[in-house]
Amino acid sequence: MNYLLFISSAALALGYHTAGAQAPDSTTHKPQWYVGAGVALQQYWDFNTPYVRLKPVNVLVGRSIGTRTALQAALQFGGRNQEHSEQGTDYLTGEPYTLYTEEKTRGAAATLLVRFSRSRPQRHLQFDWLVGGTVLFGRERLNATTTKASGKESYKGPVNTSFSPHLVGGISLRYLLGPRLALGTEFTLNRNVSIPLTSALGILLTGTGANVHLTYQLGQAHP
Repeated sequence: MNYLLFISSAALALGYHTAGAQAPDSTTHKPQWYVGAGVALQQYWDFNTPYVRLKPVNVLVGRSIGTRTALQAALQFGGRNQEHSEQGTDYLTGEPYTLYTEEKTRGAAATLLVRFSRSRPQRHLQFDWLVGGTVLFGRERLNATTTKASGKESYKGPVNTSFSPHLVGGISLRYLLGPRLALGTEFTLNRNVSIPLTSALGILLTGTGANVHLTYQLGQAHP
């Protein structure tokens, strides 16, 4: 089971719920914009590379489209570096060497989500369902350097790129700190739509995520 701990992803709390923190549900709804930012750890599986794991910075913007529904767009960008060093002996010359490898992963993900709230707007603790999709842009490269007494040899591997759509679903818990500000967390699953769900890979290669976020409602706050 492949877990992805999203340790903080930019603000996903709903501004329209924040605005209604002190008022009951109403048949008249005034759309509200909200923005947010945060950090996270995310894992996406892809055919081109074993996976693309991001420790991303998130920025987002959203707009409520109903008393309990909102549309949200987010951008994640980040990456990771993996380094490894080992020593050995050249079989042809008998000369000892040190091999140093570095794998660089960079990626960005554009996500569009619909948020469905299961809580009344006046409650400070909000529970949401999340559903949507992500387009992933990934890039990986492996570089290696061999050091011997006779000198150094460097190798730069080919760049592996990834462009793939993923389905995303999950839940969100948010706590309303005031009429504009909300603090929350998300837990999500994502799956590459290019990998058939009926195959073994389609079941096993599911990315997961968790994040903590902060959002701020724009415009005039409701009393």
